[in-house]
Order: sequence, then C-alpha cells, then structure tokens
Amino acid sequence: MRVAFGGAEFPCRAVAFDKDGTLFDSHHYWGVVERLRARALADLAGEAIVPRWRKSIGVGWHGDRLVIDVAGPYAVGSVLEETILTATVLYQEGYGSWEHCREVAQGVFGRAADHLRPEEAFLPLDGARETLRALQAAGLPVGVVTSDNRRPAEQALGLLAPVQVDFLVAADDVQRAKPFPDLMLRAAEVTGVAPEAFVVVGDSMMDLLLAKSVGAKAVAIVHRHLYSPEHVAGLEAAADAVVDSLRQIRVVD
Repeated sequence: MRVAFGGAEFPCRAVAFDKDGTLFDSHHYWGVVERLRARALADLAGEAIVPRWRKSIGVGWHGDRLVIDVAGPYAVGSVLEETILTATVLYQEGYGSWEHCREVAQGVFGRAADHLRPEEAFLPLDGARETLRALQAAGLPVGVVTSDNRRPAEQALGLLAPVQVDFLVAADDVQRAKPFPDLMLRAAEVTGVAPEAFVVVGDSMMDLLLAKSVGAKAVAIVHRHLYSPEHVAGLEAAADAVVDSLRQIRVVD
C-alpha cells in the first residue's frame, strides 16, 4: 500500500498518529489542562508556588493567551515527567520531604484529571475523522501513540466517534515514553506489523525521533501559525514528509 503525505509517497503497512497537536487541537487542550493543574496545585500547596511551577514546565499566560515552549516539558514531556518536575519544584521551595512532595504532585495531577471534561478539552482537528476512515477503508491498521496516559487518551478518542482507532499505546503502557522506541515496539506487537513498516505522524520533534528510533517514516504536521520559523525549519529538516493538514494524507494505491 502506498500513501501520500503532502508531496511525498511511501509504502505503508500501518499508520501511527500522535494525539495532541495531530488529531486534536493541542493548544486548546493545553490551556484547559494547565488551568486545572494550576488550580489543583494552588489548592494543595498555595498560590505562591504556581508561577515557579509554570516556569519549570515551560508555560506562561499573556492575558488570556497561553504561551507554550513547544520544545519544553509541557509540550513534549510525559505525564510522569511533568509530575516529577512538579514534585521537584515543591521540594526546592521547601514543601517538605521528597516523599511528601511527590504525593502532593501526584494529587495535583489526579485532581486535575478527575475534573477534566473531555468534550470541553478535546477538539478534533479538521479532517481527523475523514483521514482515519479513509486509511482504514484501504485496509491499513490506524492508531495512536501518545505521551499522555491511557485514561485521557481514551476519553479523547471517544470524541472521534463513530470512527474508532485500531490500536492505542499510551505512556502508562510502556516503561519509556517518546522519543524512546517503546511506544512503537508495543504498536508493532499489537498490530503484527514490523515497526519499520509504519508511518508515524506527529507535530513535535519527539514524534519524529520516535519514528526514527525504529526505522519508520516520520511525517510532521506543521501548525505554522503557532510555531516559530526556527521550530518549523527543524521539523522540516527532520521529517521524511511535511503536511499542513490531515487532509493532505491520502491513499494512492
């Protein structure tokens, strides 16, 4: 099977998509989640810690606009990595023993997850359902590999109904998240498709490195209105193909 990704065509036996920024509007999602975590952190440890925490994960607010370092921990880190960073900030600010700070950080993320409303947080990007459906109709296994945990990932993917993915591999399904190969090795195990026969589609350098770690083709979806020219140039240099929209993905034969 050959699939076109923008102006490039590859032989392909399965397609693995990143979730946030690829199938869903990541900037909207990040804003919703950041507010929930900041509120939980303030409730558990006080308002004073929130600015230091935001700096540690690479986010800030300019009025009502969330500004994110697209190469920083909040954009590309796993939930586990963000939890460890949160615990570290708490520890450095004198909130008690490491064990206590770790428990508080876990409580922050747990409370935020409990208050997350999927229908408000996850907005499918243009063409998400149609692209998944077209690839599946051609007989290709199509799924998601994400640095998010399984519970929120399943909640998000439920909003793509009636389309359902063929596989989901989340951060808490493996020992190491992106850019290590674990997610793709599990996807290969689930589908029976060799990892190098996949095409991986994502919006971050971590997604492209994940693809390269197993010899798969790496396709970057580039949101030029959100990314700096330097970040766009880096993605274009690292990717085997670049698309500006999911609608630029189509089955050739």
